Amino acid sequence: MVNDEAISAFDVERRAQLIAQTGEAPARTASEREAIRAVALDALIDGILKDQAAERVGVDIGSASCM
Repeated sequence: MVNDEAISAFDVERRAQLIAQTGEAPARTASEREAIRAVALDALIDGILKDQAAERVGVDIGSASCM
């Protein structure tokens, strides 16, 4: 939970897969996979915190703004 916003195991796994696919070499060991999951979780937490901070100051970044 990040300030009452949940991060599911599915979200972490999906982000970890994305990170692993964009890496130079596949994660072969359990410790490598766990390290990638930790990076994925950190990235998800950072994203939620940034979104919450933007919302607090009234910044609205909709999908149309990103094009």
